[in-house]
Amino acid sequence: MFNQAVLRSGSLVVALLVACLGHPALAAEGTTRSAARQLGTEGVQAYQAGDYASAVEKLERAYGALPVPSLALWSARALERTGKLVEASERYLEAVRGEVSGDRELQAQAKKDAAAEREQLLPRIPTLSIHVEGPSCEKLELLLNGQSLSAGLVDTPLPTNPGPVTVVARCSELEATETIELAEATQRQVALRLTPTQAAKNPAPSPATVPSDTTTGKPSRWQPTAGWISIGVGGAGIVLGAIMGGVALGKVSELGCDSNGACPGATDDELASANTLRTVSTVGFIAGGILTAAGVTLLLIPPPRADAAYVTPYLTASSIGLRGAF
Repeated sequence: MFNQAVLRSGSLVVALLVACLGHPALAAEGTTRSAARQLGTEGVQAYQAGDYASAVEKLERAYGALPVPSLALWSARALERTGKLVEASERYLEAVRGEVSGDRELQAQAKKDAAAEREQLLPRIPTLSIHVEGPSCEKLELLLNGQSLSAGLVDTPLPTNPGPVTVVARCSELEATETIELAEATQRQVALRLTPTQAAKNPAPSPATVPSDTTTGKPSRWQPTAGWISIGVGGAGIVLGAIMGGVALGKVSELGCDSNGACPGATDDELASANTLRTVSTVGFIAGGILTAAGVTLLLIPPPRADAAYVTPYLTASSIGLRGAF
């Protein structure tokens, strides 16, 4: 009986649609009625041609414009053919509960057909129970194929369309995901165990642990550069001190100075030159040592907070030393 109802001739189907849609109590404006009639006719023709996706699209639009039992019936049939059994069941029910008007005999037949076909469909709809294990959760989030579900439906058989089904449970930083293949007329249960997400297992470093600039709060970038420059300049100063020291020793030796620093026979210019070499050597060693130590400090010690005491080296054209705040 079901097959005979579904495979009625195209002319009878179109006549039924026209009769139902043409009733003044169900029709909206003339343009809307005409468009809905055309879409409904095209949807039924697409269904009979086996183009169920197109039939769903056209019949959904027609039924949305004019929700009459005949369009609800054919919309449900198209949804059923595309595997959307749950949606088809609801649409059949809408056809059964639809208002009878216009040609009462034709509308009543559509409602009767919808009730019979829904009864045949219901046993085919699979059910899925979602069981969640793990820590208790006050705000549990459930997703079924990307659609949100009420957390109160846990452990409740849910009518579900057959095919691949992905279930997700989330609670704060806990999550569980499972994908199964659901066949028609089956009853399945999926158990989800909440575990920490990957982000919770590998938290990002706290910004407080990253050395930052005292004014901008951004990671400091000048300290490494300044540190290596200080080490380089300090090393050059030490090398210069060593070279000048060697030259000074050679000069003293040439002047025949004794262990007490006395240089008999040396002129004032020669003594001044030797003393200058000694001074340059000493300054080179001292400045080089301070700059090298400062560079190492800049590389190893994070920059101070704006509200913390600190000490940092400085170098100008006329002086060198340390400065800070306490």
